[in-house]
Amino acid sequence: MKKMILLFVPLVLFAHIVGLKELVQTLFPLLVHKRIVKVYTSPSFFPLFDDNSTFVLVEECNQSDLVFGDINCSKPIFGLSYRFFSTHPNVIGAFYYRKGRPQLVIKMKSYEKYFGHLDPSLQRYAQ
Repeated sequence: MKKMILLFVPLVLFAHIVGLKELVQTLFPLLVHKRIVKVYTSPSFFPLFDDNSTFVLVEECNQSDLVFGDINCSKPIFGLSYRFFSTHPNVIGAFYYRKGRPQLVIKMKSYEKYFGHLDPSLQRYAQ
């Protein structure tokens, strides 16, 4: 039984990372309205952006179009927790889990401040 659990946990984590990578690759260009997005994030999230010509990782927050993760910055932020999403003024959206279910939300007031109109395909995630 322990062997099954040890095999199952890495598979679940891998599936989560692959799903998050696909989400980021699809969502960020739509959010920023650019083909090439400059992203600032922590080193633990570099693998999400490494094999795609859509993203350029920058070394400083102020050089980015979008910040990924729960990082304090004056640029627009895409967070990874509901608490950060609801309390930080520069957060434009977040992806997090609530009761085991994935949640994607976009904060319209903050989003419009930075990027203007929201792509029609993302309207259902707006708050």
